[in-house]
Amino acid sequence: ITLASIFDGLKAPENLHARVTRALVLRVIEDERASTPYFPNEAGLCEQLAVIRGILCEAIKVLLDKEMLEARA
Repeated sequence: ITLASIFDGLKAPENLHARVTRALVLRVIEDERASTPYFPNEAGLCEQLAVIRGILCEAIKVLLDKEMLEARA
């Protein structure tokens, strides 16, 4: 069983914020497995996910609250 299969099993429709949060969670998990993890900057993520900065920032806040990401000083 994978995290992706758990998310795919959910029946409730996701809003944009939830989809972006899920995409970031999966990216964090994939990056942890990579030998050289890479997380693009905010502008790059907005472009890749096709969302505005506000949606991305809300999703990032969720990951920060769950301690899946660390804010740089």
